[in-house]
Amino acid sequence: AYLEGPDMRTNLEWLNKGIHVTTSDDTPITLYTSNTNKYSYDASVIYPVSSLYKEYVVQTYPTDDQATEFAVVSAADDNLIEVKIKQTYYDIVTNKIDSIRYKVFSITLDKGQSYLYRTDEGTTSLTGSTICATQPVSFFQGGQLAAVLGGRTPSSHIYNHVPASDAWGKNYIVTRTAQQDYDVAAFIAAEQNTKIYRDNILLVTLNPQESYLDTIYWKDYPDNAIYYHSSRAMGCHVFETGKEMNTSAYGSPTVADIPPLEQSIQRTIFAGFKYRYMPLKEYSIAEHYVNIVLPTSIKSSMMVDDNVVAAELFTDIRTLVNGIAYSHACVKVSEGSHILKNINGGFVAHAYG
Repeated sequence: AYLEGPDMRTNLEWLNKGIHVTTSDDTPITLYTSNTNKYSYDASVIYPVSSLYKEYVVQTYPTDDQATEFAVVSAADDNLIEVKIKQTYYDIVTNKIDSIRYKVFSITLDKGQSYLYRTDEGTTSLTGSTICATQPVSFFQGGQLAAVLGGRTPSSHIYNHVPASDAWGKNYIVTRTAQQDYDVAAFIAAEQNTKIYRDNILLVTLNPQESYLDTIYWKDYPDNAIYYHSSRAMGCHVFETGKEMNTSAYGSPTVADIPPLEQSIQRTIFAGFKYRYMPLKEYSIAEHYVNIVLPTSIKSSMMVDDNVVAAELFTDIRTLVNGIAYSHACVKVSEGSHILKNINGGFVAHAYG
């Protein structure tokens, strides 16, 4: 569907913007949304109602003189939601924190009603803001114009549907985005004294709602993978850079949710789709990829669309995870739906284009 409507530039009103998608016979589906701006694109998988949660922590990338934002869609009537805003302002020259402002308020939404909070324009972030609802909500976050690694890449709208914090884990393997020389791994904590380790070396200690961005220069990691683990559950995203930061890539910044190894599965369905800018009927997604991480012992049984993933696509990861060897593969796929499966054990994966 191509959707357009009134601009949601107010932080004072709710709108009937929620869309409830169901299937006639309860057949499971995979659902995505994307924006439709010319020269700007990002998409996100939409998590099912059964996985929605009542509490979320915001993690946005500082935008380039534009607004950062989050949106809440209620899954139930009479849903009281407490919003705690933490808005960080950055000096546009030094990129250091200039000031932090706080605000607390409550809103009540019925099923299908949505609320958008948007900052003033400027180099800002809403990371560390929280929402706490009495009923489950669907939660989105992003920014109007973000230049990942600050001014050295093309800027783009970025956003994602946020997984519930009860799906966080302690063990993550971040792998190189196809054609990218740099990625930025982002972590956020919910508990006091959360220690985060990179390849078993202490990286940072976070307290509740604190975030850390780890810039990765992949030239320093010949296996194109990094193992992160923590003393307490944490959330993990990867902000992917754009054309100007990479020697051969094209494209704009985006954000991907990285599933923890604790969420390993044996089968999933995903889609690679062309982004169509409706007014000009232009397509702009040229290539589609999926990054797969799994124990080395089962890599020979990893399949994409009933085809075994070629052995030469796998790279063994140098760091063991609790004594277990892992491998990863970056697989180029066509537009359309695809099935990942492994009959011998679980894997984690994320797709992008």
